[in-house]
Parts: sequence; structure tokens; C-alpha cells
Amino acid sequence: MQRFGFPYELILYFSQDHISFLTNKVDADDHSHHYIQFTVGLEQPVSITVEGQLLQAPGLLLQSSVIHQLQGHQQWQWYMLIHPESTLGELVKRAYLANPKVCVLGQDQADPLRQLAIKQLYSITSQDDYDQSMRRFMQILRLQEQDHKLALDPMTALATYCSLSRCFLPMT
Repeated sequence: MQRFGFPYELILYFSQDHISFLTNKVDADDHSHHYIQFTVGLEQPVSITVEGQLLQAPGLLLQSSVIHQLQGHQQWQWYMLIHPESTLGELVKRAYLANPKVCVLGQDQADPLRQLAIKQLYSITSQDDYDQSMRRFMQILRLQEQDHKLALDPMTALATYCSLSRCFLPMT
């Protein structure tokens, strides 16, 4: 099992259409939310109970408004909560969530996503760094369309960059 030397308990990024975070502090009882949830385990497979059924997977996408529980086991995971009516949300729904409530990602996608989180997301220092990571995220999930480019609202981009230092919570 790989252990990370992250000096934080939560690393948070936000954009106009999603919130993305790395943490080892998620355990949640039954709940649902309006967002599409992306999760990939950085140390071990993700443990999630979806409407009473336990799933373990290297990574997954969960439709919005689905009742689920998260068992983080104090392991590092990458989460992204995506607004379902955004361009990114529509691309995810069309590609992965047309009928199923949950889509389990295969190792061929989970492994490069894990590497993206470990090698890039932890060390982001600018909006350009984050934009590059998001483009890679979309490539790995094959969400790129030839006529579609993910563009952040400049105000959101500025807010994200300016708030990076305030989004880190020191470990106690």
C-alpha cells in the first residue's frame, strides 16, 4: 500500500462547473446530492454503497441524486463533484451515465487518473496547471469532442487561482 506524504488533510480546487478535492477524510452515511460524483482511489479501491449495494472499484462515476455511502478507510481518494447541467456534466452523462446509476471505471482509466492526481493535482500552483490537469482528465475519460473545448469563465479562473492558498487545511 502506497502512503503519501501530503502535508494536508484536504486539497480543494473549484471551478464554475465542478469542485475537485483530494482527501483521506471522507466517510459518509447515506446521502445524495445534485452533483455527478467522480471518485478514484489513490491507495486502494474505492468502497461505496449505492442504494444498499456495496461496490469496490478502482474508480467510478455516480449519477446525481443517487443515495450512497462512502467508506474512505482513511485512504487518499480524488473526488470531483460535477454540476450535471454543465457542459462537463452533460459530456459525462452522455458518455457514462445514460442508463446506469453508477459506472465503474476500468484499470485502463483508473490508473492514469490516479497518476494524474498524485503527480499533478497535488502540486498545482496556477490556473494554467489546473486547466492542463482538467484537459488530461477529459482525455483519459475520452470526453473530448473535436468541436468542444472546456473553457473556464475568466472570473472563475481568477477566483480559483486566488483561493488556492486558502483551500489547504494543515494536518493536526
